[in-house]
Amino acid sequence: MIKEPLYDKLINKKNKHSQIPIFFTMLVFVILFITGNNSNTNGGVQIPFIKVNSVYLWLTVVLVSGIAIIISTIVNKKFSFNVDLICLLLLARVILCVIQLFYLDLPDTVFGNLATISLPFAVYFIFKNINFSSNIVINILIAVAVLVCAQCLLAYDAVLKLGFNYENSRYKYFFVLPVGASNYITCILLPILILGDNLISNKSKFIFLPLMCLGVFLTKSRGGVLFVCLYYAYRVCKLIVCNKKLKHYYKIAIFIGLAGIVIGVYFISPIRDKVNTFIKGYSAVSNSGDITSGRINLLKKYWVVIKENLWLGSGICYENMGAMRPHNVIFQVLYENGLVGLVWFVFLVVVIVKKILNMTDLRLRKAVILMFIFSFLNSMIEDCMLTLHVDFIFVTMLAIIDKNEKARVCFLK
Repeated sequence: MIKEPLYDKLINKKNKHSQIPIFFTMLVFVILFITGNNSNTNGGVQIPFIKVNSVYLWLTVVLVSGIAIIISTIVNKKFSFNVDLICLLLLARVILCVIQLFYLDLPDTVFGNLATISLPFAVYFIFKNINFSSNIVINILIAVAVLVCAQCLLAYDAVLKLGFNYENSRYKYFFVLPVGASNYITCILLPILILGDNLISNKSKFIFLPLMCLGVFLTKSRGGVLFVCLYYAYRVCKLIVCNKKLKHYYKIAIFIGLAGIVIGVYFISPIRDKVNTFIKGYSAVSNSGDITSGRINLLKKYWVVIKENLWLGSGICYENMGAMRPHNVIFQVLYENGLVGLVWFVFLVVVIVKKILNMTDLRLRKAVILMFIFSFLNSMIEDCMLTLHVDFIFVTMLAIIDKNEKARVCFLK
């Protein structure tokens, strides 16, 4: 699907066996988790799905690659590892959460949550210390996204058979996949859609992009639909601005027309009412009159709890909040680790952005920075960043791209 860059070929020639763990992982993934059926229960109703969960894929990657690193270390007697600032920051989050065990009265679920937030650090460390080709990793991400979209089609058919069509307010209530519920599915699909749009061949895009957009649409996530529309609006605007053949007054006229559409949506009563009715139909809350589906009230409740433990946070358990996350990454960080955690998060974002901007491969840099920007914006209204699946996408990309950037520089020299 993706043409292999010259520096990836260099890595592959020097390390002929470096891809064995990834191929073994895919074999295990296919045998164990795609064949056969699984079922999720939501609201007492069972819905069949293909048995696939990307967590299993990355857990297998960590296990197999970890064993490979241990064996390689023992055989080569080389006890040094690649560690950078991002790796240390991911570890710092784990340490912050471990410290909370000594002064907070947390439920037993904290240990499962602690294992979950440790996995991004483990995956990043593994990928930093073993030679995976970026193309193989990108193709795995795309394959996972395609399988999730296939699950969306199956879920849509299953929910219809239950008697709930797309317009029904309870449609979203039953739309749950092994990777998560409707809104969270789009948090996984959105960055991979952007990744594929910028890196795969034009022929593959004709199949991949419509499938991804259909998957996002079927989830009935207003945030997902909004950010997919914003992404393609950005693409259209960029094409208009960068088109040297198009005269300036045509460009101005196009943007005035787009602005007119936006103004019409917000200020012309009949259009505004229809848009509001459409948006409210995307709420999982039955007969909800709140366009935010209660998110504003939820943030107010979180702010009351955040102020009680403002410096170090209230931990990584959400039972006291009804198992409902805040749907905002800033409030999530403040709730979990307080102001100390917020400083950590800002520092992490700055380091990641700096790392991306320092990349020399323009296509990869463009793809990853767009992935990061739109996922960050999506994290303002959804549980997106600092969640397992989305973190896996970014830590693998950052680790692999960093390694291949170094290989490319060495080759150019």
